[in-house]
Amino acid sequence: MKKLSFICLALLLSLTFFACTSGNPAPTEPVSLDTWLGSYTYHESELEYSINVFPLEDRYYATVQVDGEHPIHLLATVEGNAEEISFVFMNNMPGNARNVFHADDVLLSFRLTSDGLHTTWGALAPAGDGGDFVRELSGEEN
Repeated sequence: MKKLSFICLALLLSLTFFACTSGNPAPTEPVSLDTWLGSYTYHESELEYSINVFPLEDRYYATVQVDGEHPIHLLATVEGNAEEISFVFMNNMPGNARNVFHADDVLLSFRLTSDGLHTTWGALAPAGDGGDFVRELSGEEN
Protein backbone atom coordinates (compact mmCIF):
# COMPACT_ATOMS: atom_id res chain seq x y z
CA MET A 1 0.00 0.00 0.00
CA LYS A 2 2.86 2.33 0.84
CA LYS A 3 4.43 1.67 -2.58
CA LEU A 4 1.12 2.43 -4.38
CA SER A 5 0.78 5.73 -2.48
CA PHE A 6 4.33 6.68 -3.49
CA ILE A 7 3.62 5.91 -7.17
CA CYS A 8 0.37 7.90 -7.10
CA LEU A 9 2.12 10.85 -5.45
CA ALA A 10 4.97 10.74 -7.98
CA LEU A 11 2.49 10.59 -10.87
CA LEU A 12 0.46 13.48 -9.45
CA LEU A 13 3.57 15.63 -9.03
CA SER A 14 4.75 14.80 -12.56
CA LEU A 15 1.39 15.71 -14.08
CA THR A 16 1.22 18.94 -12.07
CA PHE A 17 4.73 19.91 -13.20
CA PHE A 18 3.90 19.09 -16.84
CA ALA A 19 0.65 21.08 -16.73
CA CYS A 20 2.36 24.10 -15.21
CA THR A 21 5.25 24.18 -17.66
CA SER A 22 3.43 23.29 -20.87
CA GLY A 23 0.57 25.76 -20.47
CA ASN A 24 2.74 28.77 -19.74
CA PRO A 25 5.42 29.33 -22.35
CA ALA A 26 8.40 31.40 -21.33
CA PRO A 27 7.79 35.12 -21.76
CA THR A 28 9.16 36.49 -25.01
CA GLU A 29 10.53 39.88 -25.83
CA PRO A 30 8.13 42.12 -27.74
CA VAL A 31 8.79 42.07 -31.47
CA SER A 32 10.11 45.39 -32.75
CA LEU A 33 8.09 46.76 -35.62
CA ASP A 34 10.17 49.94 -35.85
CA THR A 35 11.00 49.20 -39.50
CA TRP A 36 7.28 49.70 -40.27
CA LEU A 37 6.98 53.13 -38.60
CA GLY A 38 5.80 55.85 -40.95
CA SER A 39 3.12 56.69 -43.46
CA TYR A 40 1.70 54.68 -46.34
CA THR A 41 -0.73 55.74 -49.07
CA TYR A 42 -2.85 54.23 -51.80
CA HIS A 43 -4.87 56.17 -54.37
CA GLU A 44 -7.88 54.77 -56.18
CA SER A 45 -10.23 56.77 -58.40
CA GLU A 46 -11.49 59.52 -56.06
CA LEU A 47 -10.41 57.82 -52.83
CA GLU A 48 -7.22 58.36 -50.90
CA TYR A 49 -6.19 55.71 -48.37
CA SER A 50 -3.58 56.58 -45.75
CA ILE A 51 -2.06 54.65 -42.87
CA ASN A 52 0.28 56.04 -40.23
CA VAL A 53 2.11 53.50 -38.02
CA PHE A 54 3.37 54.70 -34.63
CA PRO A 55 4.60 53.22 -31.30
CA LEU A 56 3.00 53.80 -27.91
CA GLU A 57 4.02 52.09 -24.66
CA ASP A 58 5.63 48.93 -26.10
CA ARG A 59 2.85 48.43 -28.66
CA TYR A 60 2.28 49.58 -32.21
CA TYR A 61 -0.81 51.30 -33.54
CA ALA A 62 -1.98 52.83 -36.79
CA THR A 63 -4.45 55.42 -37.89
CA VAL A 64 -6.25 54.21 -41.00
CA GLN A 65 -8.11 56.73 -43.14
CA VAL A 66 -10.04 56.62 -46.36
CA ASP A 67 -10.90 60.09 -47.59
CA GLY A 68 -13.76 60.39 -50.03
CA GLU A 69 -17.52 60.89 -50.07
CA HIS A 70 -17.96 58.64 -46.98
CA PRO A 71 -14.76 59.05 -44.94
CA ILE A 72 -13.41 56.23 -42.81
CA HIS A 73 -11.19 57.09 -39.82
CA LEU A 74 -10.04 54.16 -37.67
CA LEU A 75 -7.55 53.20 -35.00
CA ALA A 76 -5.90 49.79 -35.41
CA THR A 77 -3.34 47.73 -33.56
CA VAL A 78 -0.36 46.59 -35.59
CA GLU A 79 0.75 42.96 -35.25
CA GLY A 80 3.46 41.07 -37.05
CA ASN A 81 7.20 40.97 -37.59
CA ALA A 82 9.89 42.46 -39.84
CA GLU A 83 8.46 40.78 -42.96
CA GLU A 84 4.70 41.15 -42.49
CA ILE A 85 2.23 43.19 -40.45
CA SER A 86 -1.54 43.21 -40.05
CA PHE A 87 -3.75 46.13 -39.10
CA VAL A 88 -6.42 44.94 -36.66
CA PHE A 89 -9.47 47.14 -36.06
CA MET A 90 -9.60 48.66 -32.59
CA ASN A 91 -11.89 51.75 -32.61
CA ASN A 92 -13.63 54.26 -34.80
CA MET A 93 -12.14 57.75 -34.65
CA PRO A 94 -13.92 61.11 -34.83
CA GLY A 95 -15.01 61.89 -38.37
CA ASN A 96 -15.77 58.27 -39.23
CA ALA A 97 -18.88 58.19 -41.44
CA ARG A 98 -19.40 54.42 -41.33
CA ASN A 99 -19.42 51.87 -38.51
CA VAL A 100 -18.90 48.64 -40.43
CA PHE A 101 -15.94 47.07 -38.65
CA HIS A 102 -15.89 44.79 -35.62
CA ALA A 103 -13.30 44.21 -32.92
CA ASP A 104 -10.41 42.10 -34.18
CA ASP A 105 -11.28 42.49 -37.90
CA VAL A 106 -8.05 42.35 -39.91
CA LEU A 107 -8.40 45.46 -42.05
CA LEU A 108 -5.45 44.67 -44.31
CA SER A 109 -1.89 43.38 -44.20
CA PHE A 110 1.45 44.43 -45.62
CA ARG A 111 4.15 42.00 -46.67
CA LEU A 112 7.68 43.04 -47.56
CA THR A 113 9.45 40.97 -50.21
CA SER A 114 12.42 41.48 -52.50
CA ASP A 115 9.88 42.89 -54.99
CA GLY A 116 8.71 45.56 -52.56
CA LEU A 117 5.66 46.21 -50.42
CA HIS A 118 2.57 44.08 -51.10
CA THR A 119 -0.93 44.69 -49.75
CA THR A 120 -3.45 42.01 -48.84
CA TRP A 121 -6.86 43.58 -48.45
CA GLY A 122 -9.09 42.33 -45.64
CA ALA A 123 -12.17 43.80 -43.96
CA LEU A 124 -11.17 47.16 -45.42
CA ALA A 125 -11.85 46.40 -49.06
CA PRO A 126 -10.87 48.68 -51.93
CA ALA A 127 -13.57 50.19 -54.12
CA GLY A 128 -12.01 48.66 -57.24
CA ASP A 129 -9.51 45.89 -57.89
CA GLY A 130 -7.13 47.09 -55.20
CA GLY A 131 -3.43 47.52 -55.38
CA ASP A 132 -0.41 48.00 -53.18
CA PHE A 133 0.19 50.82 -50.73
CA VAL A 134 3.32 52.95 -51.16
CA ARG A 135 5.50 54.04 -48.28
CA GLU A 136 5.78 57.80 -48.03
CA LEU A 137 9.31 59.02 -47.42
CA SER A 138 9.82 61.44 -44.56
CA GLY A 139 12.25 64.34 -44.72
CA GLU A 140 14.86 62.22 -42.89
CA GLU A 141 14.71 59.50 -45.57
CA ASN A 142 14.99 61.82 -48.58
